[in-house]
Amino acid sequence: MELLGVENSILGLRDHMKNWPNERCYRKNFTLADEDDEKLISEPLRDFSVWRWLDEKGRKDLRRVIRDFPKEGEFSKNVGDCIKNLGKQKSGWWASGMSKALWFASKHEYPMYDRFTAAAFKKLDGTDARERCISFYQKLEDSCYLDLKKEFDEMEMPEALRTVRFDRFIDKSLMVAGLYRYTKKSFKNFDISIQFRASDTSEPSTEYCRFAKHWAERFKKTGFVNVLTSES
Repeated sequence: MELLGVENSILGLRDHMKNWPNERCYRKNFTLADEDDEKLISEPLRDFSVWRWLDEKGRKDLRRVIRDFPKEGEFSKNVGDCIKNLGKQKSGWWASGMSKALWFASKHEYPMYDRFTAAAFKKLDGTDARERCISFYQKLEDSCYLDLKKEFDEMEMPEALRTVRFDRFIDKSLMVAGLYRYTKKSFKNFDISIQFRASDTSEPSTEYCRFAKHWAERFKKTGFVNVLTSES
């Protein structure tokens, strides 16, 4: 499967559309939650399997760290500082969790960082989760990601795709690419499409195919796909 190619993009789009209603609700509730409303804050993080890795102090400090997140400056540096300010948790640096918590708090419009979206990149700098998370966002900042997002935001979308968000579409497409690389390396006989087609065996709609083809071509033409294959 070609990384960020048509099939990759269709699988990413399908998974995004399937999960977006829940994610949209989580984000709205998370943003409106009071600092002491643990249920609304923990619910999406439990669903994304990162809440369990926070210790008791980390769960209390998380609200403060998110509240104090800088509005200006490089996102990669800011998220790295947030992870450091929270401190090491049960499994070490809470990098994946922080990227998700900040997204649910409406602090950024980048993909979420985790082992699968990270695996889409041939090389990330750093020896621990925090450093690799910083490198992940630096590569996106240094790429044409924000230009592509602006282009997406200005597009006229068909009715069936009006709820598509660029950051979540890219996130899911990176996850597909990362799963493909990750599982191909670990489980040679694993078919990456199985996980994403299990609940929907129908053929993708014409709108989905056109959308996926358009963005697969844009990723290639703009060089965005090269971000995943770069050694530097």
